[in-house]
Amino acid sequence: MRELRIKVPDGDAPRIVGLIRQLGVERVSVYREFVHGPDRWEEVISVETSTPESAKVLDAIQHRRLHRPSKQTITVRELRALAGSQHVRSLTVPLEVPQVDLVQDLWQFCQVTYGHLGRVAIASLLLVYGMIRGSLLLMAGGLLVLPALQHLLAVAQSICSRDRRLALQGVFALVSTIAVVVGCGAVIAAIVPEPMKFDDFLSPLPAACISVGIGIAGALASLDDVGKRELIGLATASQVGLVPSWTGISLVKGFNAEPTARFASYGVNLSLIVVTATIVYGLVRFRRRERSDRSIEAGGVPSLRAH
Repeated sequence: MRELRIKVPDGDAPRIVGLIRQLGVERVSVYREFVHGPDRWEEVISVETSTPESAKVLDAIQHRRLHRPSKQTITVRELRALAGSQHVRSLTVPLEVPQVDLVQDLWQFCQVTYGHLGRVAIASLLLVYGMIRGSLLLMAGGLLVLPALQHLLAVAQSICSRDRRLALQGVFALVSTIAVVVGCGAVIAAIVPEPMKFDDFLSPLPAACISVGIGIAGALASLDDVGKRELIGLATASQVGLVPSWTGISLVKGFNAEPTARFASYGVNLSLIVVTATIVYGLVRFRRRERSDRSIEAGGVPSLRAH
């Protein structure tokens, strides 16, 4: 469930409220507040509704070009509960989240901060030490902490939305993560004298199939309020983290397998995750556009495509 707050210049609310009412939203609140900075009165439009309905409202506003970022702000808040005339069954539908939720969530996870690098380093230490000792428990602990899924999803989403900055940020975060994993692998390999015991890498075909599944499940989970993203992230971390960890160890202890084939398979697996997630985002984007147009036309408002 979401609350939308749309702040517009004084007098602009009726157009947006009319569109929201045409979409079938039962209750829309409007009040005025004084905003310091621009030093002017603004109208605040508030809508409390289900997650997919909030996404439909925002899509319609953007498709009708009623949102002017220089003069308006949109805030999306997640609600714990909403008791009213609408039945709880329709209120609690979790899919799909508003587009602005998805994009800003991906941006947050792709920020390369010292906290992010610290988590990657700790995860890498556990993962690499587990690979050297052959301890699946340590490896699982490292993979649980290793962030990776959102970086790939950011690239996929940027392809659909043609957001070059998000794509570059996602690639930068992914490359930074891989570099830290390789570096930590080399450091631990230099400290621990034992040879690496783990060698249970998947062959190319099963690994590719898993990557396709991760791309589909990861994209769907990012659009769903109840998606178990942390469990999908564990599978993604195994696809992203194992080969860089093996590379760091092998740089110190020597390569026990042909690196070219393993690196090629690694690149294919990451590409498959991005491609399949891009397809999912593209299909959802097309569905949302069609749904928005149908809702607007049903409410008597001309579709954007008619202009």
